[in-house]
Amino acid sequence: METVTMEARLTLKLLEELESLIKEEWRANKSEPIKR
Repeated sequence: METVTMEARLTLKLLEELESLIKEEWRANKSEPIKR
């Protein structure tokens, strides 16, 4: 049971980091489009 909790916590942390990354990139795209 403990490993499940740890994995769930890790997944939540990763999701939060991913969300903030997406928000940062979205903000950057809004102010100035990225040319690839």
